[in-house]
Formats: sequence, C-alpha cells, structure tokens
Amino acid sequence: MRAGVSLTKVLLLSAVLLLQGCALQQWQINSITQQLEQGRPELALGAMQSLEPADRDKVQYLLNLGMLKHLNGDIEGSISDLQTAAITMELLQALSVREALGASTINETLRAYPGSPAEQILVQQLLALNYLVLGDLDGARVEILKADVLMREPIYDDKINGQLASARMIGGLVYELGAEWDNALISYRKAANLMTERNHNLPTALEDSLLRMTKRVGIRDEYQQYVERFGREAYFLSDNEAEVIGIYWQGLVSQKQQSKISIYAPGLNHFVSIAVPKYKSSSPPISNSLLTVGQQQTSTALLENVNELVREDLDAQMPKIIATTLVRVVAKHEIVEQARKQDDKNNSGAVAIFGILADIATNLSEIADVRSWNTLPANIQIARLIVPAGNNPITLGRSNVNPTNSGPSTDSQNAPNSTIFTLAAGQKAVILGNSLGTQLYHYKTR
Repeated sequence: MRAGVSLTKVLLLSAVLLLQGCALQQWQINSITQQLEQGRPELALGAMQSLEPADRDKVQYLLNLGMLKHLNGDIEGSISDLQTAAITMELLQALSVREALGASTINETLRAYPGSPAEQILVQQLLALNYLVLGDLDGARVEILKADVLMREPIYDDKINGQLASARMIGGLVYELGAEWDNALISYRKAANLMTERNHNLPTALEDSLLRMTKRVGIRDEYQQYVERFGREAYFLSDNEAEVIGIYWQGLVSQKQQSKISIYAPGLNHFVSIAVPKYKSSSPPISNSLLTVGQQQTSTALLENVNELVREDLDAQMPKIIATTLVRVVAKHEIVEQARKQDDKNNSGAVAIFGILADIATNLSEIADVRSWNTLPANIQIARLIVPAGNNPITLGRSNVNPTNSGPSTDSQNAPNSTIFTLAAGQKAVILGNSLGTQLYHYKTR
C-alpha cells in the first residue's frame, strides 16, 4: 500500500508542477508575443528578460530573447544569445537518459527543447544577418557555412524538412557581396530548387540573381535557359547606378496549441485520449510589402513561408510524438489499474481514494509540448532594386525608418519618417527590416 501511495504522490506532484511550471511559462511567452503584435518590441523584451526559464526551456528562451534584442537594436546581445542557443541545440541532439525517461513516463515537456529543424537553420540565418548589420561580412559567411553543414544532414529521412530557400538565398547574397561568384551561383540554384520543390513562385530578386551569376561566370547554356524561362536578359549596374537588396521579415509565426485526439491502444483494447501539439489548419494570408529608394519602388516577394515550414516540421515529428505519447499513456493507465486493484484488495473507503487520485494525476500530467520559437516572422520577403547613385530616402515595409549599423532609437514614436541614405556608384546595400519593430538595418559594400 505504501508503494501505491508513494507512486500516487509522485504522479500528483508531477502534474501540479507541470501545470504550474511548463504551462504557466508557455502562457507567459505567448502573452509576450501579443505585445509584439501590438508594435511594442521594447515591452516584449522587458517581459522576456523578467522570466527565469527552467534549463529544459533554455533554448526556447534564448531564441526568443535573441530575436527581441535584434528588434530593439541590441545586435551584439542578440548574437550572444543566438550563439548560445545554437551551441545548446547542437549538444541536445544527444539526449540524456534521465530526460528521455522523464519524457517517456510523465510528460514530453520534461525533455529539453532542442528546436525544430527549421529553427536550427533560421538561427544561423539571423546570426548571418546580425553580422552584416555590424559590417562583418566574414562573420556572416561563417554562419552561412554552418547553415550549409546543417542542411546537408538528413532529417526525418526527408529531403524538405530543415531545408530553407531563404538561408540559401541569403547565403548567395553573402557570397555575392564578397565577390565569390561561383559559390553565390551554387546557393542561388539551391534556393530556386527548394522553392520549385515546394511549388512556390521564384521571387524576381532570385531570378535576377540567377541571370546575373550565370552570365558573370560564363555558363552560357544555363544562362540562356534562364533567359527563356524568365523572359529577360541579365542587367548589370551602369556607371551611375547602385543597388539595394531588401529583406523583410513580416508578421508573427503561428503559435502551437494543444489538441486532444482519440487513438486506439492495443495494449488496453480500447481508445484513449492523448494530448498532442498542433497548429491551426490555416495561417494568415501573405501580403507583399514595398521597397522604396528615392523615386524608385518595387514590391517585395515571398522568399520563405515560415508558417509552412513549422507545419512541415511538426507533421514530420507527429508519428514519433503520437507513438511516444501513446506508450506513456498506456503505462499510466496500467498504473491506475494497479491502484484500483489495490483499492479492491483493501476494500476500504479510505484507501479507495488512491485509485481515483491516480486517475486524476494521469490526466493532469498529460500536457502537449507546445514550445516553439514564438517570435519568428510568418514569412520572409525579398526584393532587388537598381537605383541612381547618390542620396536617397529609403523605406521598407509599412513605415519609414532609419537604417543604421549602430541601432537607432527603440522609441517607435521618435523614429523618423524618412532618412537620406548615400550610395556610391556601383555600391550594393542590403536592407533588413521587420514588421514587428521600427528598426531598419543595412550593410553596404565598400
């Protein structure tokens, strides 16, 4: 009887801790992202910094903190947090026995969060962009190489999961900015292949990149194929022109939710209800933004649908999630049956409560793991625009803000409506904006 009492206490205590800890913190993080949707990244950062996450939630916390620091202009702080998250995610690929035991017997949220395949690449992508903001092209190149290594590793035996066209495109830009034409072309090809495999239209910026690189490196047959496919020739800068490449992170990625599904458990010979994570079946529509430089203007186009990526990752993980959850639920049901048999054996009203409590604890301890990188954009857009050299006001997205390498004011009400941005003839600039904040960053070639 003492063993049954102890086991029931463990289950009850675990359930209470999970509900008060994991569920509460996830609710707090979700409420923080609501502040982002309201255009208050500075408040979201302060709220995130006030949290004290458990070690198992450290990766999720650092990913969100790194993004929020980026949105608020603390680029070096963002790099520090994201680098730590990337290293931790790599180490978590080999889970400890204790974590695996806790997840398989009590709840999946007891396992350290390793990040999804898409998140593992997106962290390298954001790091590369952060280094560009600091003017460090070599640092950006290192992060692109890390992303390339990750994307070469098979994930879930699937060619798509963990493969990001945006990472390939930005890698191509980094190589192009460094005059590594061959490497740039390879990256642009891979970006185009991924978008084609996902049945996405290529953005004009990627088409132009393919045209220019194939012509520059002298691959005539491939160049002619692109000319016929895209209906235009490659265009290079004239003596009095410059180019602006706008990268726009728009919206907020969907949040995971808990869902209950009924599934047949062979070991119990009946259906059981299990808790699993899910996304809403649909995500908000994607709207193009504008890149404006002086009198020149063009629309950005979809480069990566992040909402689609996170759903792909979860769909690929779902068979394992369901199998692990089912085994765990069956084991808990067996514990409840043992407690009830103990009740019948003792035939005591005082003892009968143990079976009831075990049943309650079993249900309470089943919580779906809905952790994710909550502050990611819903989608990533891109545009390339050739403009006259000289002083030009630049806007990207929904507002006019000041591009800077040092980070402008975090007060959105004080952000200027437009600013003069100087581009020399033949110079290229990468402009980075996010609809969730007022910052607009840039990198210029020398």
